[in-house]
Amino acid sequence: MRLVSILVLSVVCCAEGSGQTKAAPPRVFGDPNVVQYAPSRTYHVQNYKITARIDMAKGEIFGDEVITLQPLQAGLKTFYLDSSQLQIDSVTLETAKKTALSFRMEDPKLWITLDREYSRAETLNVRIAYHGNPEGRPFPDAGLSFIRPDASAPDRPLEVWSYGWPQNNHYWFPCWDYPNDKSSSETIITVPEPLSVVSNGQLVKTTHSKGLATFDWIEHVPHSVYLVSIAAGPWTKYSQRYKSKPVDYYVPPGIDEATALRSFGLTPDMMAFYANIYGIDYPYEKYAQTADHSFGGGTENISATSLAETTLHDARAEQDYPSLDLVSHELAHQWFGDLITEWSWDDAWLSEGFATFSAALYRGHHEGEDAFRYQIFQDQQTAAREDGERYRRPIVDRHYTKPWEILDRTTYQKGAAVLDMLRYVMDEGTEGAPSPEEPFFRMLNSYLTTHRAGNVDTQNLVDAIRMTTGRELGWFFDEWVFQGGFPEYEVESTYNSARHVEEVTVHQRQTLDAITPLFDMPVHLVFYSGDGKRQEAVVRVHQKDETFSLPLSFPPLWTDFDPYDHIFKKLTIDEPLDALIARGERDESMMSRLWAAGALGRCTAADHAAAVKTLSEMLAEDSFYGVRVASAQALGELGGEAARQALLLALKQPDSHVRTAAVVALGRFVQEATVSGALLEVMHNDESYAAQAAAARDLGQLGTPQALAALEAAIAAKPSAHVMAGLLEGLSHFNDAQAKTILEQQSTSGTTDDIRATAARWLKTMQAKREQ
Repeated sequence: MRLVSILVLSVVCCAEGSGQTKAAPPRVFGDPNVVQYAPSRTYHVQNYKITARIDMAKGEIFGDEVITLQPLQAGLKTFYLDSSQLQIDSVTLETAKKTALSFRMEDPKLWITLDREYSRAETLNVRIAYHGNPEGRPFPDAGLSFIRPDASAPDRPLEVWSYGWPQNNHYWFPCWDYPNDKSSSETIITVPEPLSVVSNGQLVKTTHSKGLATFDWIEHVPHSVYLVSIAAGPWTKYSQRYKSKPVDYYVPPGIDEATALRSFGLTPDMMAFYANIYGIDYPYEKYAQTADHSFGGGTENISATSLAETTLHDARAEQDYPSLDLVSHELAHQWFGDLITEWSWDDAWLSEGFATFSAALYRGHHEGEDAFRYQIFQDQQTAAREDGERYRRPIVDRHYTKPWEILDRTTYQKGAAVLDMLRYVMDEGTEGAPSPEEPFFRMLNSYLTTHRAGNVDTQNLVDAIRMTTGRELGWFFDEWVFQGGFPEYEVESTYNSARHVEEVTVHQRQTLDAITPLFDMPVHLVFYSGDGKRQEAVVRVHQKDETFSLPLSFPPLWTDFDPYDHIFKKLTIDEPLDALIARGERDESMMSRLWAAGALGRCTAADHAAAVKTLSEMLAEDSFYGVRVASAQALGELGGEAARQALLLALKQPDSHVRTAAVVALGRFVQEATVSGALLEVMHNDESYAAQAAAARDLGQLGTPQALAALEAAIAAKPSAHVMAGLLEGLSHFNDAQAKTILEQQSTSGTTDDIRATAARWLKTMQAKREQ
């Protein structure tokens, strides 16, 4: 499952950093008095057979379900299923004579009493007839969501889709609604024509009768119940293949094949990539992706991922809003999360951290190693902001009150960063494209093979490392998974020319407490001279204060401490201007050049001119767009005429990320006529929706009648949703009745549900500003 987050580059002044200093002590995660464990089971479900008819007009489901189960204890007579807000009509034991069973509802549990005690050797088929209306529970707690047109949105499609994570499927069929049991499933769903149903596994039968259509899907691979899904709509289907297996894309009517493939067309390549590096071929009968209206992000239903309809986009949006990360993230779940599934939600990082890491790996495969490292860096930044602004917690944490709380940046982004560090530690700093022969990926193959179609916890991952490599890495998991925070390194270095030794002193400055430890990590160092010499070393940093004496034949101009940014950290190294300039211009590591850009942007007034000159050159010439983005941001921080001119020139760069960063940085100069004029040109004519939206936000800060008129005219032209979001945010800066009226109009009569919701949000923001 994917949460949408905005990744913002941030740096520490004249200090290399992947973390952020906390402004204030973060609040405590969850409830310290609550400790969550998986519920104990008295039976194992072998199969769910769910036969249901959906009444779209009434938002109602009529179900007839057979659950095949086996007792786990001798003498099973009474047991429960999870069931909430469903009317249970009857419960029957499906034997030759069909025995009616007594039952009682104690929401959210359906208690069933069998006709006698059953042994572990017996198999039971329990049939439940039920009906219910889930419409009173809004997404994401509904289990089923009904999408229908109404007076405010007559173009809204007719759809119904399920959302089972974490424990929502019991709202539309009784079940064991926790991940620590796995079964096969069959869904036989009847809907009014012309709707069709997408579900898990293989479509074995379709029937049509009296204006109704019934679709029978069977998934043979055992899976946790939250992965059972249905998505019904008037779909248009486009197909590719991965080897002999169908790869299908279900999109709303009117979406052409080019648009569908723009979002989903790399799926077979992703499947091949994951199959290669993890050594396990795609394990299910087919892979389907549906583009659902009003859906949030994506969810990894087994063999049938559901995604937001906004995943689909036109060719202009591809450069700024590609679907690559979301599609690859949800696909990776088919291995991590679906094929193997966490026993309990405290180990959610074993699915979400792995899927986030896998998506970064695929980005590197698709765009190059620098793109992978940049994605991991952004994950570190996102996790560091949560650590500093919300709370600090271990990755594995049982103190949540609801499973939703565990789906945070610590689970997703820090989980991905920790897996990258684990690979770094296991593979001893190996760089480059992933290989199935690396110790890390050999271990993951063993982990997947051993627990295939089963459940796992973090200890199973530790055991897999032991079994495949013989290495004991319990220390790594203790500090990075079972404790919280990250090291805050302060580094000093001096060169002893008489001894030809570089003295590197490392302090760990993080506050040590019950959650935050001293960290023990191997650190890669690279020393560079002014005339092109280079030397490497690896040190083991594990104490609060320690000094390393490293033989070095030349005095270094600058030192890379963890040059590829494997370690999730805050790092402070004071460097003189000439070292920063040399690093930014000449370092072979993209991440080191990116750091130099940030540090140059926060240097003193005495160094302003030289810093702007170097950053302007980096903005124009660096080979990786992320460094150019960081250079634009740094120039915006420095300000001044030369910085403004460099940013205006950057508006002509071909990379939309760089142009957008330049637009954002120019926001500090928006009161100048040349800048506001350039931003107006960008808002009207740039080929990037992101750049146009950023320009609209900047122009909104002007607060002038001319700016308001320009925003109003752009809104009247009904631009893309991405640009409209920037325009609406721009309006929120005005303390103006006309701006308020436009937001009110868009909140009720905007062209899409998303636009209406965005307008309502910025209207609320405007009103809150007025009340201050």
